[in-house]
Amino acid sequence: KVGRRRARRSESRRTGLDATRAGMLASVASVAVAAAATARREQDAKLEGAAKMLKQASHGCVRFGADELDDDELAFIAILLAERARPLVRLDLDGNASNVGDAGAMLVADLLRTKQSTTSLSLRDCGVGDEGLLAIANVLETHQGLVDLHVSGHVASIVGVVAIARAVAGSPRLLRLSIGERTLDVQKLRGSDGSKSLEIDGVAHGPTGEVGRPRQRLDDLLVTSALLGANTRLQRLGLTNCSLSGRHAAAALENILKDCTALTSLDISRNPWREGLPALFEAMPRIARSLLELDVSQSSPGLYAIAAAADMLLLATPNPGDPGEGAMGIATGPVPPIQRLILPYEPLVARRSPVEMPVVPAVTSDTPTADGEVVAGLIDARDALLSLARAALSSSTLLEIQLGHDGPLLPVRSWRPGSHASVAFENKRFRATDATLLAFMAGSGGGAFGLTFKMCELGDGGCADLSDSLRAPHVALQRLVLSDGKLGARALAVIAASLLPNSPALAHLDLSGNSKLGSNGGANLSAFARGLEANHTLTELDISRGGIDLVPSARTAILRGQATNSLSSSTGRLSSLKSGATVQKLKVDSQSGQSGHTLSSADIEGL
Repeated sequence: KVGRRRARRSESRRTGLDATRAGMLASVASVAVAAAATARREQDAKLEGAAKMLKQASHGCVRFGADELDDDELAFIAILLAERARPLVRLDLDGNASNVGDAGAMLVADLLRTKQSTTSLSLRDCGVGDEGLLAIANVLETHQGLVDLHVSGHVASIVGVVAIARAVAGSPRLLRLSIGERTLDVQKLRGSDGSKSLEIDGVAHGPTGEVGRPRQRLDDLLVTSALLGANTRLQRLGLTNCSLSGRHAAAALENILKDCTALTSLDISRNPWREGLPALFEAMPRIARSLLELDVSQSSPGLYAIAAAADMLLLATPNPGDPGEGAMGIATGPVPPIQRLILPYEPLVARRSPVEMPVVPAVTSDTPTADGEVVAGLIDARDALLSLARAALSSSTLLEIQLGHDGPLLPVRSWRPGSHASVAFENKRFRATDATLLAFMAGSGGGAFGLTFKMCELGDGGCADLSDSLRAPHVALQRLVLSDGKLGARALAVIAASLLPNSPALAHLDLSGNSKLGSNGGANLSAFARGLEANHTLTELDISRGGIDLVPSARTAILRGQATNSLSSSTGRLSSLKSGATVQKLKVDSQSGQSGHTLSSADIEGL
């Protein structure tokens, strides 16, 4: 009996549980049915809303504000637009970052394939990634109507940006593109207007310290380089003050130089290149086959740019001919065939200056310092200028070098051995760096016969460097004019001690108009006299208006080379010279000191 009672109780409990479960299942089923019905009603409402929105769109322009769409609505709109017979002129989905994304961009790309009449697509701040940009890029290659494309505020990597850049470069009708910080003029960059020259000034194309903008500017740089690379007519390009910096900017310029085979002039001055400029110089011997003019002035660091430019000139490779045209692979010239080079101006300092980047091995200094320690990774300005001078003279195409936009234009070909040219500068300001570079070229090449500085601010330091360089045995200089150059007593002493005793060919020396030459009195005049006595080539000397007072007996002594050698330090007068002086024509101040008087051999009797 107990067992039967227990069995009956268990059976009743089991039956109750089954009934409860059945009720619960029925409730869940009813909830699901209700939810499905609600979802269907919501979808129908969204479809009706989307259709209503499309009906309200006028003239084929469809625009939805920020966060007005979800995924279903976007899909419904894409379907309805694809089925509509009316043309779609403009589609604007800006600000729907949480609902568009890659999936929405792919839907829009599919829609554009069926709507070739669309002229404007805007997906700003829509969270589009690589897949979305790749889908849009595939459409751009064949779309015949798209004129404006705006995808700034994307979240794609460089892969998607490069895909868009290549597609835009080949797009038949696209005029404007916004992918980074600004809207780019596609036709102008691509050269569709037929222009052979393009100047971009003050438009940032490189990362800076500003938060949020470095990546946007890099996107602009990538697309700009792709568009410029497609410009086959481009001959002159200026990218000045564009914040170009680092190796990414160098890589972009490499692509431009490699693709623009007609480019002859490149101005990339006023950019903080840092390590990017040496990387670009290193690549130029491989890619810049037509570049004749290069301007990198006002770039930083200037000293490192000078050293890198010297290496570029030394590493210039022959340009092989085209065997198909009968050249048989014979070299036709160096690459790059640069004729004019403008480099940054770097002031000379007394000590070696450190740089942040690795230094070019050709100018790395590992010499002991004054304290006996070896300093590695430092560049000396004079070493860099000497390397540049030697590299410039070794180049078969380089004609001119300039340090900074306001520096004098220094000829190169005139100093090559055997040139027998005359170099003249008038009313130019020579800074210490300019004078040193010119002195190194003059001393390393030595081919010019004449060098004239008229009303040029050469300075005593520049004159000293020049005098030291011109005394080399291979220097063929015969005529040196340093008139009205504000030279002082130090310059006279250096000329007397360094140039006059050692000059191998100097025949004409003009120091007129330097009123401070005799400012130090007898000491410098005595050295000048000794220098003239040791010189055996000088035949004409002009020291008029130089503050040097010569008595008549000194004029006769200089002309005849007689030997007395007496000096008056109190009056600063050069009275005579020892025998051995070869001066045949002398120009000195008259008694009034206001004008010059030339004395030749015919004046000896009168004296």
